[in-house]
Amino acid sequence: MDRTRARLPGMDLNLLLTLDAIFQEGTVKGAAQRLGLSPSAVSHALGRARELLGDALVVRTPRGMVATTRGERIRQALERSLSDLESLLTEDAPFDAATARRTFTLAASDGTAFTLLPLLLPHLQRVAPGIRVRTVPLHAEVRASLVAGDVDLLFAGFTQPPEGGFYQQPVWSEDFVCVARHEHQALELPLTLEQYLALPHISIAPGGTSGSLVDAALARQGLRRNITLVVPHFLMAALLAAQMDLLLVLPVHLARQCAAVLPLRILPPPLDLGGYVLHQIWHERMQKDPGHQWLRRTVANLMKRHEDSGPGSPTAKAAPQPTKKKRPQRR
Repeated sequence: MDRTRARLPGMDLNLLLTLDAIFQEGTVKGAAQRLGLSPSAVSHALGRARELLGDALVVRTPRGMVATTRGERIRQALERSLSDLESLLTEDAPFDAATARRTFTLAASDGTAFTLLPLLLPHLQRVAPGIRVRTVPLHAEVRASLVAGDVDLLFAGFTQPPEGGFYQQPVWSEDFVCVARHEHQALELPLTLEQYLALPHISIAPGGTSGSLVDAALARQGLRRNITLVVPHFLMAALLAAQMDLLLVLPVHLARQCAAVLPLRILPPPLDLGGYVLHQIWHERMQKDPGHQWLRRTVANLMKRHEDSGPGSPTAKAAPQPTKKKRPQRR
């Protein structure tokens, strides 16, 4: 018998829950408060787990307790397994956001996270203090992460959802605008099409792939801009545009947020650059999970309400219903 499996009889569910709390909180005291136990009881449980598994699991650092290499693998497995077990045991029970303790993982670009999180986190603090959010960047295997349960929601501008048992729901509509620093030496206003195409640009490739929605819109009109720099992050691009004579195209909501804190001016584009609809995307394995349903509904309502609160939209609309389709479309 495998040595690890031989030790499993000594690993009861309470011990696993204690380990999960230590991983999540980063301190014995925090784990004790979360579980309603004494710090000495949590320390004793950690010692027992270390003995059974033959590894320190967590080590103390100035930033708190950090998982060892093996401890990190166990942490990830515990998070997935406990989430699946909780979903199975509470499948028919209503989800109580006020008392639930759960971590949701969201995959999104930094620009999307910068727009979403200031809406979502204050709401969670008010109505669901036990809910935690973890964000991860977009990556090539994100759909596999959705299937495996490592990611709960993917936020992307797909025009069609990925194939293979995925659902999508539109939650946000965006148009594109230009931004440039106030001291841009070569910029003359109003921005003309000739200037727009000739001046150096920053392009953003969140997934590490070439091309963008903006370049596709230009190509349909037989045009091409002068890209001199490509970066993977929206906020990196905004910070660079605030320091150099480079034009940048951003979603309008993100442009307003960046212009509020950086020396950037928003410029109407001299041609139609199009836009996109942001979707939240999930795998069918989470379709009927009550907690996941609550999260999707919360995100959709918060983002739609924020979008509709802008000029010309005095009333909020109901969030569109999710759809399930077949063909994928790369952003």
